[in-house]
Amino acid sequence: MGGERIDPLFFGSAERRLFGCHHGPIEAATAKLGLVIAAPLGHEYSRSHRALRQLAELVASNGMRALRFDFAGTGDSPGDEWPASLAAWVADVGLAQRELSLRTRVPRVALLGVRLSAALALEQAASGPACASLVLLNPILDGEAYADSLAEIEQRFEDSLPGPSLGSSPSRAGLECLGFLWPAALLESLRQWRPPQFERPPAARVLILESTLSERARKLAAELERVGSRVQHTLSSGLEPWNEDVDRGLVPTLDLQRIVDFLREDS
Repeated sequence: MGGERIDPLFFGSAERRLFGCHHGPIEAATAKLGLVIAAPLGHEYSRSHRALRQLAELVASNGMRALRFDFAGTGDSPGDEWPASLAAWVADVGLAQRELSLRTRVPRVALLGVRLSAALALEQAASGPACASLVLLNPILDGEAYADSLAEIEQRFEDSLPGPSLGSSPSRAGLECLGFLWPAALLESLRQWRPPQFERPPAARVLILESTLSERARKLAAELERVGSRVQHTLSSGLEPWNEDVDRGLVPTLDLQRIVDFLREDS
């Protein structure tokens, strides 16, 4: 891969600054599509960081533009605490979508999310400006089940340590999972989250990649098709489950090329 220019930047409001990296082709050719890349949250952030960096490079080398960003309070974005509601992170996706549109003047914008950020991207696409394409990588589609899994992951970690287990039950402050504190209010917001109701297609085209095809994603695909989106729901070449061997990256090169090929149909 090559032919890429990277511009680190901060964007958003004075009260809510976000860090991102804009990736574009070195040549001055006008791009027709830009991709917002929303990283996953918590311990899954590090698992996909390198692959999403490679994806942005691949997008740029194919004549498109990409904006990778960190949600407020995560990665290199300012903020010491996570929000009390998923709505704040959904708004961050909207800020990134707006920033990419204003910065690059691309006529079409696509959104990509991984795991929980896929749910946030889906929510933003449903409630905000419709996007050209939507890519959901192993999306979280049941917030309650995901919240339960965070406690289970931390419990396995605690059980693997020498000495008595400290336990992983949520406290008044929230739940710590592999070094990341999920505030109690955010956990409650997560538990209540389910895919939105669609009054219009959130995107003209949707790609859902799953390591194991799920019934929830099948139902989502059917609902999206009902409102007019063209949907591809297919197997990813990534590993499953996401919460085992937490030091391993799980978004392989094969999927990256598949995503770029999907996006090029809009570019």
